[in-house]
Amino acid sequence: MHHREIYETVAGVIRERAAKGDFQMTDLGCGNARCIEPILRNHGPRSYQGVDLSETALADASELMKGLQGVTWKCADLLEYAETEHSPFEVIFSGFAVHHLTGEEKHRLFRALSVKLSEGGFFLMVDVVREEGMSREDHVVSYTRMMRKDWHGIPAEALEEGCSHVLAYDFPATALELRSASLDAGFLRMEELLKKGPHRVFLFAK
Repeated sequence: MHHREIYETVAGVIRERAAKGDFQMTDLGCGNARCIEPILRNHGPRSYQGVDLSETALADASELMKGLQGVTWKCADLLEYAETEHSPFEVIFSGFAVHHLTGEEKHRLFRALSVKLSEGGFFLMVDVVREEGMSREDHVVSYTRMMRKDWHGIPAEALEEGCSHVLAYDFPATALELRSASLDAGFLRMEELLKKGPHRVFLFAK
């Protein structure tokens, strides 16, 4: 999934923001935080809140982040958290999580983040996208075919579990759909920072 190139891009954005001074970071759908952890150790914000629905993932993330200051965790659905959290967001990050939301839920997420985003803040999103004109069903077929062909060194049972997860839970938007949702929510800028097949890095700002 090109994690090395993707998170090098993420690190560059966070490094540039850290050079401007302290900042608060919210990670929506943080999972076990293994990809973001080295970035935080090198360019740590004054505070970081990881949000995820899995208590097991948060426990693993907490263990991984030992020694880092200002780190807190919230066990919650990312959309529900975005819509109910009262504090403003400065830097919002989400890695491979938003594509699990339906189309309407993506619109709700962008609206919630736009309302709470502080001046000069931004939403940095790593996610899977669907090609323009491709149905969700065709995307799933294409993506799972790619998994079976290109993902080497993974036990067959684990690979099939991954394919089943894509079939059940992946609802990726196209880049144009993301642009429309972000513009409707009040974001004025959307940049595609990296494209690696169906995996992209986007930056949304007001």
